[in-house]
Amino acid sequence: NLAHGANFPARQIPGYGNDFYQIRDLKLIGTTFTGVFGKLRHDAPHIVNSQDQESQLKLGNGDRLLEKCHFVYKSNHNALVWQVNRDAASLNRFSLYLSDVFQARIRANIVMNDAEIQKILSSDLYEISFTYARPDKISPGGPLWKQSAFNLMKDSGAALGKFLLRAERNTSLPQKTKNIVKAILGISDIEKIRVRLTDDSEPINLFTSPVKDKISVKSDGRYPVVSDLFQQLDVSYTRHKDSIPYRDWE
Repeated sequence: NLAHGANFPARQIPGYGNDFYQIRDLKLIGTTFTGVFGKLRHDAPHIVNSQDQESQLKLGNGDRLLEKCHFVYKSNHNALVWQVNRDAASLNRFSLYLSDVFQARIRANIVMNDAEIQKILSSDLYEISFTYARPDKISPGGPLWKQSAFNLMKDSGAALGKFLLRAERNTSLPQKTKNIVKAILGISDIEKIRVRLTDDSEPINLFTSPVKDKISVKSDGRYPVVSDLFQQLDVSYTRHKDSIPYRDWE
């Protein structure tokens, strides 16, 4: 959607400090969008020169530092190829930003690495924990904390629920519990899910097992060559296309 032009409005995201976020340099070629999701920082780092002397960046009033995540969106496949830059933003913030701009609930669900998930599910599970975000708008007739176990939540106004399923020590959860994990991975409102294989093992975050790739990009001095970066993201998409569920938009 280019209704906002190449640069969308800069917005703050509740819960994420005083920084602003913005989609920038949005372009459409055929059915492919390219662009940047950026964090506009209000703070500034220091510079250390070659003589080991430290100084401040000289910024004017209203200037902000821009941290970037580049992306390619294949509209005919409903697939987003995302450059990971943890200093800039996350897919969750990207979703929150889009939801605010378009005044509609928008989620960018991660395509999971089935091989990694299957490897975990082939093991016995000791513990499952997950965080569920209550939908902003409940569809007509949809459930809203109806189970008796959730009655206290019903009138609490809480937006988030945390759940923990754990076996007795030195035992495992029943095999059918793995169906819960599979179901959770397909629910967009689940924000976090972790499993532990034994009572003394570290939690495994299943949302750290997305389909991912590593690319190399040409640079011009300290900055990447943007055209090459988008080209490499497109190559990565082609490489993993068969792993992405297809949805044909009519």
